[in-house]
Amino acid sequence: MNKQISLISRFLMSLILGLSLTGLTSIITKAQTLPVTTSSQEALQLFKEGQNKLANVQRNDAEALFQQAIQKDPNFAQAYLFLALSSGDYNVINNSLKKAEKLSDKASPDEQKFIKCVLADFEGNNSKQKRYLDQLLNKYPNDNIIQMTAGNYYYGQNEYQTAIEHYNKALAANPDFAQAYNMIGYCQSQLGNYEESENAFKSYIKMVPNNPNPHDSYAELLMKMGKYDESIAQYNQALKIDPDFISAYRGIGDNYIFKGDFATARTYYDKQFDHAKAVGDKLNAMRMKTISYVHEGNIPEAIQTLDKERTFAQNEKQIPDIIDTHLTSSLIYSMTGNPQEGLKHNDEAASLIEKEPLPDPLKKLMTVDMMLNRTHVLTMSGQYDQAMAEANEVKKMIDQHQNKNEMENWNLAMGVLQVRQNKNEEALSYLKKANSDSPVTWFYKASAYEKMGNKEKSAKLYKKVGTWNVNNIGLALVRNTALNKMKSSGVSTSETRK
Repeated sequence: MNKQISLISRFLMSLILGLSLTGLTSIITKAQTLPVTTSSQEALQLFKEGQNKLANVQRNDAEALFQQAIQKDPNFAQAYLFLALSSGDYNVINNSLKKAEKLSDKASPDEQKFIKCVLADFEGNNSKQKRYLDQLLNKYPNDNIIQMTAGNYYYGQNEYQTAIEHYNKALAANPDFAQAYNMIGYCQSQLGNYEESENAFKSYIKMVPNNPNPHDSYAELLMKMGKYDESIAQYNQALKIDPDFISAYRGIGDNYIFKGDFATARTYYDKQFDHAKAVGDKLNAMRMKTISYVHEGNIPEAIQTLDKERTFAQNEKQIPDIIDTHLTSSLIYSMTGNPQEGLKHNDEAASLIEKEPLPDPLKKLMTVDMMLNRTHVLTMSGQYDQAMAEANEVKKMIDQHQNKNEMENWNLAMGVLQVRQNKNEEALSYLKKANSDSPVTWFYKASAYEKMGNKEKSAKLYKKVGTWNVNNIGLALVRNTALNKMKSSGVSTSETRK
């Protein structure tokens, strides 16, 4: 499993780690690995157990173990850090990160760097994050924790080959480190090397056959390859091992989306909701139902489901998710012919960002998201000068953050703005710097090529969008149009499942 489960997970590292850490008494004798400072051996043991659970995406179990470790040692900085990484509740995450930062002076200097590395990722500051990471890599080149963290950093930067190098170093440091095979599998999948990806996931299954996550990860690859029934079988195997492994319910639902059975998909998203324990996981299940309605072309139901998600988030005091429902409503309206309603939701998101007591780094990140969204909505409403002014303003903030994902999203917004004005050469120059793994990027490239009369390139990209099997809101918003473009260009609908 490598799916985002809530808005908050966007701001945290995907630390899919199985950490073998030493205690306070071992700091000097085992200096080749990152130390862990705690006054309690019981807390240390609970911490290690939590690491192993988190490594295999058993987040609820991990969260409980980190809570127990904190009860044994209330000054355990790293336990607070990993409590944040395992939680699906914005308030727990926010409070735990604050506590980890406050208590970091009780930890060793290198633990402080590790905590600052995670916090920098939370802030969206890639350069600061990498600076601390490089220092840790230099001192602990044979530490599987640090190598895995480095791999995850480069995975997040879409530098998959470099990520694989670090995951392999993690395996060299600890050949029993099964979780490295999981991330190698995802990297190879992103690179389009499906055979190598399959081999990695099968190695992961072999090493921990009684864990649900290896089957879940392999199922995700099979779905991406269009092998829906085989994928569902693997997800069911994960559920046989752990009926509460909610990612598998979502995965089965996604398979039914691509099979065109939206009602069945929603029954599995309902099961995801029912089995979820964390509020963020329940919110994700509701979001997947919204996405299913967008795929189906039922926009009123999509908006109603978002309204229900917003009410649920309000009741649970999940402020970032409340804001995100407005941004998503704004995006859906703008992409389906009602940009004026989209602007209303964007303005509501802006108001909440300004007045709610969000941590400053998160407030800045969400402000960028809101402004990029507003750029898009203004573009869709034909207010091109205003859209350009908004894009220029948000670019100033992005330049300060030095965040690669934000820069890619800005290039996408600029590309869409140019396409809508039939400035297609300029559009392509921006889109080439947008996220190259995104079906939305491919869609607007196809649109630019189509307007330029390049039918071959546009048809190829529309087909890539129409046959893509990784479910998210972006794909849902462009896939049906891409499928219609394929039909009009003579590509048979049977080819969409290859």
